[in-house]
Amino acid sequence: MSAAQGQGVGVAIVNWNSGEYLLHCLECLRSQSRPAQGVLVIDNNSKDGSLDTAQGRFADVTFVRLPRNAGFAEANNLAVSMLAEREWILLVNPDAFLHGDCLNQLLRAAEANPGVSVFTPLLLQATEPPTVACAGDDYSRGGIAVHRGSGRPVAPEDASPAPVFSGSGATLLLRRQVFLDAGGFDTDYFCYYEDVDLGFRLQLLGQRCLFVPGAVARHVGGGTTGGMGNDYSLFYCHRNCIWTYVKNMPNPLFLRYLPLHLLALAKNIAAAALRGRSRLVMKATWEALRLLPKKFQERKRMQSRRRVNAAYIDSLLLRSGIPGISVRG
Repeated sequence: MSAAQGQGVGVAIVNWNSGEYLLHCLECLRSQSRPAQGVLVIDNNSKDGSLDTAQGRFADVTFVRLPRNAGFAEANNLAVSMLAEREWILLVNPDAFLHGDCLNQLLRAAEANPGVSVFTPLLLQATEPPTVACAGDDYSRGGIAVHRGSGRPVAPEDASPAPVFSGSGATLLLRRQVFLDAGGFDTDYFCYYEDVDLGFRLQLLGQRCLFVPGAVARHVGGGTTGGMGNDYSLFYCHRNCIWTYVKNMPNPLFLRYLPLHLLALAKNIAAAALRGRSRLVMKATWEALRLLPKKFQERKRMQSRRRVNAAYIDSLLLRSGIPGISVRG
């Protein structure tokens, strides 16, 4: 039995008012050429009937309804804890639709790369003609995550496996124990940037993330939160990107690149002001600052566990330009 097969793969889906997306997502999982060994849907107290409809159509799926909206991070942590018998966990957003051979391609990559514990597919926008949504994530010196290839047509570089800084939580295969060793998702994040934060912590612990181009999924992006670029996503992306930098940037790099991070934050605040949303972004900034003492304590614990040197992390960081805070899907 191969390492990737191990005790099998459990799929974790967090649902919140996902409507028809959830049904299509589950149909795609049912049609995989290499099926998972269990699918678990954690429902964040949806009010749109999506959970009830899915329960009536997918008897082989386990559904858990929470009494409140616990957010993406906490609900996924719960799902991983419940999938205790699985060696691998496939995180899938309800608005992500796996092509028929996607899981098989991810597992083949895991079998071929036993030293890697995180694998991210080629995510395409759910549009025609399809464009790239995410081919893994880069992370800049200024503390901003960028979806690789976002918005452009599929290009030759999308056909080659490549190490990437982190993967999108929209569809992500990872070894369960590695997820737990890193502490899972930070539940303070609620949603957005929690995958980047996890990816950064995994890099600090010496783990690697591999982009697998043969594994393909379509992703609506913001399909359950009302579309990208709305107040909801802007607030959480801005707040959580600050925490991600504070918690994870290694000591020798923290002060060196802090001016770049502050410049990126200022760029985002200015862009929001031009759209009449400065109050929202300033509220997100205040929320980030309010919990900074806690995040510095988490930083202290994480940096004490770091297994790679700062020069290695620096070699992974995106150097070109000073990107603003992109609203993530």
